[in-house]
Amino acid sequence: MTELPLWYTFSKKELELKPGEAVFFVKERIKKFLKGEKWLLTKPHYLGEDEWQKKIIEEIAGHILLRISVSDDPRLLSWFLEMEGDLFDYRFERGSLLEKISIMKSLFGEKNVDLLSSLEVKFRQNVSEKFSLVRPKFTYRWKTQKKEELPRSLSEFVGIHFTEVSEVVGKKRALLYNGFAIGPLFVFRISVKRAFEKKLLSKLEELKQKEIDDFHLLKVIKTIKTDLKKIIHKPTEGTEKVPVGHELYHRTDLFPLCMRDLYGILLNKGHLSHEERLQLGLFLKKLGMSLEQQTKFWYENSVDNIGLNFEEFKNRVGYLIRHMYGLEGSKTDYNCPKCSTIIRSYYCSFAKKSVAELEKIVKKEIPQENVEKDFDVQFNALKESIVWKKPRQACKTFFNLKYDVQIKAIHHPIAYVRKALKITKKKPSHEKKGNLVNA
Repeated sequence: MTELPLWYTFSKKELELKPGEAVFFVKERIKKFLKGEKWLLTKPHYLGEDEWQKKIIEEIAGHILLRISVSDDPRLLSWFLEMEGDLFDYRFERGSLLEKISIMKSLFGEKNVDLLSSLEVKFRQNVSEKFSLVRPKFTYRWKTQKKEELPRSLSEFVGIHFTEVSEVVGKKRALLYNGFAIGPLFVFRISVKRAFEKKLLSKLEELKQKEIDDFHLLKVIKTIKTDLKKIIHKPTEGTEKVPVGHELYHRTDLFPLCMRDLYGILLNKGHLSHEERLQLGLFLKKLGMSLEQQTKFWYENSVDNIGLNFEEFKNRVGYLIRHMYGLEGSKTDYNCPKCSTIIRSYYCSFAKKSVAELEKIVKKEIPQENVEKDFDVQFNALKESIVWKKPRQACKTFFNLKYDVQIKAIHHPIAYVRKALKITKKKPSHEKKGNLVNA
């Protein structure tokens, strides 16, 4: 395998600086992150080998010490993952083709990644010719409105075993052949970033289990955490709490489990993936949350607000929120995705969580007065739906158990909320238990 690039976080390197010496490099790293900077780690022609090795050690020290410092705090950890994930993506895009392949093999497994040319030898089949694959050439636009051509290495065709990039396969963005998803490298870029973040998260989870008995290291970590918390948990400026009115966006008790999960993750960790932000944001929009209220909501709860006042946040991060309201991009007034779309492309609790996790939630959620003689039967039906990958059926059973009704199906999260509201208000008798209705 080609040697991993020096900047790659999981390359095997020795840390030669003491914690006290590394604090400076941690602070410099944090400053860059707060300014929204991304930087490469390439050797300048004027730098000697010794100075270059020292620079690498400083980079590693800053990253590792910061990693140790945030590992036991959900919001600090979430901020760190987002910053390091963006930096990784920036560096990955600008790396050579061999560096990219080397990194993907590190993340997905040596046997699970290869260039299409190598796979064709293995398959004894000219896949490019058979399926008329053509290397794409197109440009993309930055905020500066300057057009730049897609880096050549990102348009080279690669194959990744389908089990490692299920989302790309599910969205039919790659050719599936002999167990490999085959396509231009840029198609897998988000999957690579997520794999990196997943691996980094596992390293952080390992750190949480380790006891640190070095007094000097503990003292340094405490200083770093204190400084970070002042930034990340600082009181928001220039905002007011979202008012509670007749709108339903404040009634989290009525939310379907998927939306409640995302809402809770955001409040606890301060970060959601792009698709999860879109899913929750469009849901809140359709429940009556205005553009200004939603902007304030994300500013108050997201780690994206680090180091920014409200106006700076609106300018830097507000694009996605305005986009949801049809004020940016294609200017489409987007609807909240329906359940089938959520299951396929977004976050569905009954598709993502294990049976054991959902069993705990269900037993906690079901009011005691709703537990009747057929509870075990329905609960077993819910578990069976999860095992057989029928999340909508499981969600429907969950709704029936929670509200002591019998509905036909769950089609949409907004309809779920409205139906739950009617039941809790004890609306007309034809919507009470015993009548089959759609949600």
